[in-house]
Amino acid sequence: MICLHCGDCCKRMSPFSSGEPCPNLVSIDGYYFCKEYYNRPNECVTHRVGNSVLCPIGIDVLDFTHHLGTCHNRTHEAYSKLIKLGLPTHEPLEMGRINIGENQ
Repeated sequence: MICLHCGDCCKRMSPFSSGEPCPNLVSIDGYYFCKEYYNRPNECVTHRVGNSVLCPIGIDVLDFTHHLGTCHNRTHEAYSKLIKLGLPTHEPLEMGRINIGENQ
């Protein structure tokens, strides 16, 4: 599942903080990132919402229901922010039209 970096899951379901926002959550320009991405708990690693490719919570929270192309742009922007800020990055993903990685 591709995260849209809305922060909603990390604000509500952190295994570190029992319903409070995760202490590892970093907010930058409306995007939310994990500052401990490589060392995050297994609950975060395996978190899924159904069988969706794109996170349905992020689609709802960001009101992208009728603008799924915007999700593609948001994932690219988030990846670029991670690189520029030196935050931990996920492996580049390729799923259909959604392609996140260095070869853009």
